[in-house]
Amino acid sequence: MAARHESDKATVAAQADELHSSLTIGEESIDPTTWAGSIPQQHGTAPHVRFGRSRWFNLLWLIPVGFVVLISAVAVAKGLRNNPSVERFIARNPGTTSLPRHLRTRGFRGGLAPSTSSTCS
Repeated sequence: MAARHESDKATVAAQADELHSSLTIGEESIDPTTWAGSIPQQHGTAPHVRFGRSRWFNLLWLIPVGFVVLISAVAVAKGLRNNPSVERFIARNPGTTSLPRHLRTRGFRGGLAPSTSSTCS
């Protein structure tokens, strides 16, 4: 059984060598020196966002910087939330926790069911 396995390997190797020796370079192979003729090589650029008339910013820098600014703003807001003057302001002005009147009565484009509670006027 092992001798047959070895002879199969030898046959496959001989066939691969025969195939490899019969391969040639095709007529339409790419020559990197003459590929584009006299057109100079150009590389792609990262996406940019324009602010104003002439200020362009690289989007690959804006995304991580924006993320860091967002995380910093959340950290500052959480820190301010524990400030006694901010706690008093929130206690005096708790805000509203229910939907506005136009959303309670009609729903928002049919996506919200009308509320039956009348907590807010």
